[in-house]
Amino acid sequence: MKNKKVIIIVVLALATLTGVIAYKYVTKNEVGLAETTADFTTSCDDIFKEFTTNKDSSMTKYSRKTVALSGIVSSVEKAGENVTVIFKTTNGDGIVRCLLDTLDAPKLQAKSGDMLKLKCSYTGFEDDLMFVSVPELSFNRCVIMPK
Repeated sequence: MKNKKVIIIVVLALATLTGVIAYKYVTKNEVGLAETTADFTTSCDDIFKEFTTNKDSSMTKYSRKTVALSGIVSSVEKAGENVTVIFKTTNGDGIVRCLLDTLDAPKLQAKSGDMLKLKCSYTGFEDDLMFVSVPELSFNRCVIMPK
């Protein structure tokens, strides 16, 4: 009976140790955007214009890149824990949609008309007007940058 308890304790300890090592191995290269340097710094208007001018080269250029964006907030959408900042382009022909990182979402103080800087990860450009009313450039994992 005593041997069974020792064996169970040893097996549980090894399983726990294996789980901790696997978790550290899987997450060792994950770095939040707050700790990274942006690959590109631009305004929402400029990057939107770049995508509408040459979609394919822009998609290649920004794929898997960190972008520091600045612009005037059009609106803020909240759905549960998800907070999305919407920037309207100056000429009104499209929007830039930025989903905030869940750790930064509660920190957002910006409202419509405020200037805001975010560091984001590019996720896509949708210009098929069957699916969206205006062309839309999307980012996620966004963190708020100091003014």
